Amino acid sequence: MNYPAFDPQWKSYGRIESLEVRGAQLVITLQSQAVLKVVYQPEYEKFKKDDWVAVDQKDRLILVAEALAPGLFSEPNEFIKKWSQYFFYVHEYFQSQNFLLISTPSLVKCPGTEPSLQPFETQLKNGSQAKTRYLPTSPEIHLKKTLTLGYERIYEVAKCYRNSEITNLHQPEFWLLEWYRSFASLETLQTDLIQLIGFLKEKLPCQGPSQVRCYSVSSLFKKYCDADLKPDWLRSDYQNLANQLGLKTNETYTIDDLFFLIMLEKIEPHFPKNELIFVENYPPFQAALARISPDGWARRFEAYWQGMELINAFDELNDPHLQRQQSQNDLKKRTDGLDIKLDEDFFKALDSGMPPSVGAALGIERLFMAMFGVEKIQNVRLFPIKTY
Repeated sequence: MNYPAFDPQWKSYGRIESLEVRGAQLVITLQSQAVLKVVYQPEYEKFKKDDWVAVDQKDRLILVAEALAPGLFSEPNEFIKKWSQYFFYVHEYFQSQNFLLISTPSLVKCPGTEPSLQPFETQLKNGSQAKTRYLPTSPEIHLKKTLTLGYERIYEVAKCYRNSEITNLHQPEFWLLEWYRSFASLETLQTDLIQLIGFLKEKLPCQGPSQVRCYSVSSLFKKYCDADLKPDWLRSDYQNLANQLGLKTNETYTIDDLFFLIMLEKIEPHFPKNELIFVENYPPFQAALARISPDGWARRFEAYWQGMELINAFDELNDPHLQRQQSQNDLKKRTDGLDIKLDEDFFKALDSGMPPSVGAALGIERLFMAMFGVEKIQNVRLFPIKTY
């Protein structure tokens, strides 16, 4: 067939959803739901569903591009337009709250030091020279560098990358919203999340949580495990509790593994799906880059809704010596064989002084899933990475 170029004089155009002969007319419904009506001609018999057509100035039907084979998609993704609007309104909310939008690199010296996250590694070449670089697992390091410049409210919606994660809730490439406030409390970040959800509900036809609740980790251990959790518990204490609860473990389980197992199997299943649940004050070994409170708990929280962990938030560590020590300890725990180095520019920035700050990382695809009732993250994306 001839593939004509676009003609500005075409009256209408689009992809055929259905066609029907009605008397002397051919009635065509396009995928856009527009309806075309032309005088029926025998040569129009060749037109079929999924063909691209146009109507010229003489009301003749023109074949623009024939559907020679099934497309990539069996049907249009109903969430794509909603996602576009949602993405816009996420930015609009933070702009309305006087946050500064930051753009951080996607090729970095240090992807992050958290031992449970496996980054993507690549080579940066310049002539005969080559240096190892990574795709970021989060924009955290560069956003904290920005805090040292004196910007008190900053955010970014960044593409992030984590290897070995393909499930109904995980994609190796995903969107992460991070925002930071200097001279603010963790409670302020909880309010930010609640207000963001409320703002999106006003703009879009979606659902919100029926109620908001907040628990400490120790209160959840007491409620669901009948255990008096203390911040100085050792691995043996978690192992004993796991045994009492009938959980299967082995000697390779670290204290982190045991904690996650108890949370995943005995606590999180009790969270009502329709409620937004904040969980705060974690054991100190779960501090990551959070401050430790005077009573020994890590000053951080997570939030759950619709059976998903949505957010991690921290009262950020800004002591450069403690930060370096924690980062080095994290690197020692890595088992993936990657020779990741610390970003020394980050520590130079911390040495210049980072004000007391709080920060949050929110998976915005998961928030979208919770608000629109989507069960699989693959359904939020046009081009998801599937299992292989």
